[in-house]
Amino acid sequence: MPAAAVATPPLTTVWQPHARKGVEAVRMLFQPAPTRAVLLLPTKVVPHASTVPPA
Repeated sequence: MPAAAVATPPLTTVWQPHARKGVEAVRMLFQPAPTRAVLLLPTKVVPHASTVPPA
């Protein structure tokens, strides 16, 4: 269990597509080096009580 899941106050976190990260990492390992490219995956900020709205 990640520490953020049990912290008080609940911590703001960043959601990441962990399964897709693994799939893409394996795919990139098997590609020849010259064909590799930068891959940007979606993320999402998950605000909780540790975040204060902007003033």
